Amino acid sequence: IMLFIMKKLILKFKNNLFLFFITIIATTLIFRKIATILILIFLFYSLIIYFIDDKKSNIKTRKTLIYILIISIPFLLEVVFFLNNSNLVEGYKSLEKNLTTLFFPIVIILNYKLLKPKKILNLYSIFTIILLVIFLVLFIVFRNDYFNKYLQGIHLWQMGYEFSNFIGIHAPALNMYVSFISIVLLYNFLNEYLLNAFSKKSVCFVVLFLLSFLFLLIINTRIALLTFAIHLVVLFFVFQMKLKLKIIIFSCSIFILTLFSILFVNKFPYIIEKYSTQITGNLDKIGKLDEIENPEINVYSSLVTRLTIWKSSYELGKREVLFGHGSSDAKKELIKYYGETNQKFLKKFELITHNQILNYFLKFGIIGVIGCLTYLLYPLYIYYESKNAIALFFFINFFISNITDDYLNKFDGLAYSALWYSILTYYVINKKNYEEN
Repeated sequence: IMLFIMKKLILKFKNNLFLFFITIIATTLIFRKIATILILIFLFYSLIIYFIDDKKSNIKTRKTLIYILIISIPFLLEVVFFLNNSNLVEGYKSLEKNLTTLFFPIVIILNYKLLKPKKILNLYSIFTIILLVIFLVLFIVFRNDYFNKYLQGIHLWQMGYEFSNFIGIHAPALNMYVSFISIVLLYNFLNEYLLNAFSKKSVCFVVLFLLSFLFLLIINTRIALLTFAIHLVVLFFVFQMKLKLKIIIFSCSIFILTLFSILFVNKFPYIIEKYSTQITGNLDKIGKLDEIENPEINVYSSLVTRLTIWKSSYELGKREVLFGHGSSDAKKELIKYYGETNQKFLKKFELITHNQILNYFLKFGIIGVIGCLTYLLYPLYIYYESKNAIALFFFINFFISNITDDYLNKFDGLAYSALWYSILTYYVINKKNYEEN
């Protein structure tokens, strides 16, 4: 009797629990350990549903299977090239890290009818901003020495990283999330404004958007801010409203954000240096970083360093162009190559590729490059098929982020992309009715 009652209760709340798990997992990706536990619970819950639900989900079309395979590309590459690892234990760890790219599309896409993407996205944005506000307050209280130092303009280069480390996540990854949330909140505000002008809901979206933009400035990674600027331009062209009204609204938005940024820069002037000399300086020293005085101080996070790493990664990748060096060996081989080419600065700090396409080129050769591009371009396909702007924003956000970093080399980047890819696939499968969800 108890089992029968439990079965009825689980099936009764199946829809709400499914959405709850997805929303909470998306929000807690900031905290890797918590997210991992929740993903395992979600897996266990999904298995229970599969065995007790008489209305089992099945792969009904070839296209659905293709979508699942595309989102599983990182996992599939690890499987296909597994024996290319000289250290199978390390290869297994890398394979295990990629499991979410198999698990999420199978569970979510096969249960796409339970999805309400708009609701998930709104709750995810709200919960994440609330969490960031809480952590900012805690940072001010428990890292008061750092906070006062930043207010005085001391060591501003470390501000965003210290705040992110306080939360327990890498600053570029956190700002990638925030950049996406920012444009989603602005997009939601515009939609709500067209329907109900300045309703309570639209005011709420504005407040949340401004908070998200503040966190973009606080964390202050260049790629996230560049991505947001591109998002604004794209939003202007894809948003459906009368041109005159569009120009007025977007002009006001840019004015407010510019004023907001000027006030922030006035308080934290280091940003000017970060977005000028650190980007354009020493570009004549690509491949010759050791000729720069104190490179660990002057060019550690500069564009010239990234370009030098990319140059070395490409040269090394050409040695194993067909099959790559394997997941367990790619990083070691790159660091070894730094030594072979007498690049002391790069070898000392063991700097990784910071480019996902080159990272897969090192790991899996030319097949890895094709697989990586297919994976990164998938949200653009979703937009092409469904004309849903959120998919386009996610594509811009994740693609650009992976040009200067390698998020498919990290658990949070893999889980983040696989989760949202799976959710956004809803718009392709159910494109006739996506406005209702």
